[in-house]
Amino acid sequence: HTRYGTVTGVQTCALPIYEKHVEDFEKIITRYDNLEAPESFQSAVDLLKLSSESQLEGDKQLIEWIRTGDESHKVRSDTQIQQALEYEMTGLVEYYSAKTGIDPEDLPP
Repeated sequence: HTRYGTVTGVQTCALPIYEKHVEDFEKIITRYDNLEAPESFQSAVDLLKLSSESQLEGDKQLIEWIRTGDESHKVRSDTQIQQALEYEMTGLVEYYSAKTGIDPEDLPP
């Protein structure tokens, strides 16, 4: 499917798959709470959890857009997906920093 344009019949038929995805994703996100990451990795874990939560919210908004055709849900979905990407990228930087001991501020631009 596309994140742009109008809702199609194919997207509407896929709603049960999307709903199963949301259910499975919610279960996966709860697993973050049981992780016992070393302290130096905790900020990376927190950011990656935020990324997953934002992705899930974006997916829910996308489903609502498919159900209703209301463009405001699509806009919210796109915004959440962008936020998820930003959290993920920052989380990966934090992970790299914890793994290598290199502060990202010390890296050349």
